[in-house]
Amino acid sequence: LEGKRGAGDMSVFFHDLKEIDLGPASGDTVPADLLLKSGRRLQLKIRTGAVFHGETGDGAYRISAPDVSRIQIH
Repeated sequence: LEGKRGAGDMSVFFHDLKEIDLGPASGDTVPADLLLKSGRRLQLKIRTGAVFHGETGDGAYRISAPDVSRIQIH
């Protein structure tokens, strides 16, 4: 997952994530509160154009960041 942290850019591996909580879009970013498997929390601002991809038992799934409130990773 890529986003802005302060004035810099940051990338976090999905295999390190436990949960992502997304707030309402503001301009061209969406605030994301990340809970890492280590228990640590990070805040990023991700692009509103970001798209999450996943697999369901019925097929592939895509959703835009502004349409997501929470992602739990198992």
